[in-house]
Amino acid sequence: MTKNLRYIATDNPETELWRIISKYSYPSNIEKYFNENDIILEDEKVVDFISGSILQAESYFRMAKTSELYIKPLLVYYGVSNLLAGTSSLLTGSFLAVKNHGMNLIPPTDLQEGIISSQVKIVDPGSGGFTKFHNILVTGETPPHGITIGLNEVLGSIPDLKFEFENCYQAEKSNVIPVEIVKLNDRTIERIYYEGISRVGSKEKVFNNIEHFKDNYLPPQFLEDKIVLNRKMNFNDIGIYSIHGRKYLQLSIQKKSTKIKMNSLFNMYLALYALGYLSRYNPHIWNPFVQKDLTGEKLVIEKFMDIAIRHVPNLVLNIIEGEEIKFMAQTDAITDLRNSTLDKSITKLVEEQVKKILHSEGRGGK
Repeated sequence: MTKNLRYIATDNPETELWRIISKYSYPSNIEKYFNENDIILEDEKVVDFISGSILQAESYFRMAKTSELYIKPLLVYYGVSNLLAGTSSLLTGSFLAVKNHGMNLIPPTDLQEGIISSQVKIVDPGSGGFTKFHNILVTGETPPHGITIGLNEVLGSIPDLKFEFENCYQAEKSNVIPVEIVKLNDRTIERIYYEGISRVGSKEKVFNNIEHFKDNYLPPQFLEDKIVLNRKMNFNDIGIYSIHGRKYLQLSIQKKSTKIKMNSLFNMYLALYALGYLSRYNPHIWNPFVQKDLTGEKLVIEKFMDIAIRHVPNLVLNIIEGEEIKFMAQTDAITDLRNSTLDKSITKLVEEQVKKILHSEGRGGK
């Protein structure tokens, strides 16, 4: 089912994002949420747990914004863990029996292979945080467990990181395909330009590796410079979206005979765990990397941290509010809207609103 879209124009998306999340740190708002969603409160202490988790999460994120890369991944990971814990209790009205992270880090064995050669094994589905949080926050998907996933595989699945990832790691495959949505008079089609799939494999076979592709699209039309996708009558959107609403199709991660499609939120959660615990427990690897990287990999990690700080709380807020909420800087809002999937009438309405804001601030509306 498609969620309602809500667009918020602001010159400081992160501040506005946390202002909305923070309302759930107040006991009266937590109790109101329970009442509105028919959630039964297990214990009065759950309210304090939710409030404290959200306040701590915000503090971790705030500290991470100004911290150096030596400790930034660990701060963001702790912030996300607190946010997921508090949100899980908000959605259930109960404590979660989480005993550990539910993930084990396998650090690089050869520094020449880079930080990206780190791996994470998902373990302890009964009481591990990864699986427990996933079961509550993600509907309709079974979390993977007992599987070892490479940091290269999860970073290659993040839409906002695609350019930096492919530029730095020439030998790695990307797991996301940018899609252009085109609204015609009688239907909506999607277009993929060949340059967008140059690093994902054979253009004829790549769609076999996209979960539920055949259920929602007719056979692709291969033209001279692009691929046209026609939606089926019973189309259900299987794409994932960048921070600003650009659609991507995500390839499954192949593990022997199993294909895994990682949810965007938990994809980043796993990567944050890998980087956080690599920096915390393997300083002999992490510190030289931060100080002496000669490959440009450090730029990829820094960009990922910026994406996670901005996008993860947004994805969590979407779950809480039951809407797709897009925060747009007022000066960039028009450009972002033209790359989005909005209906034309809605696009025109929001464009007019943004122009009024810009005009009132003396910046023009063009």
